[in-house]
Amino acid sequence: GGTDGEMYGGDGLSSSITGSAVTRAGGGGGNSQVSSNGPGGDGGGGDGTNSDGITAQGGTVNTGSGGGSQHHFSGSGGAGGSGLVVLRYTHTLTSTYYTIDGANTGVLVS
Repeated sequence: GGTDGEMYGGDGLSSSITGSAVTRAGGGGGNSQVSSNGPGGDGGGGDGTNSDGITAQGGTVNTGSGGGSQHHFSGSGGAGGSGLVVLRYTHTLTSTYYTIDGANTGVLVS
């Protein structure tokens, strides 16, 4: 993922929601007709396969990650990693009240 190289799955997102840093939701790796398998991205992405008739590696269970891609001729792509990934982040809401003739006539929340 990122700048890892050609055919690499995208890296997932790291979160410390459980108390320690864990990376989830990595992308599945690609494949090439003439070279090796593409590795899955950090966070559970499955490796692609360059072997004809073989099922690619699935994503890691409970990470929401992608499965690897299939061989260009035959085979199957890997199953995606099951599970729901919940990401939490802080966000501040700002309310603006508009008053016309002494009454609140509109609210903008952003």
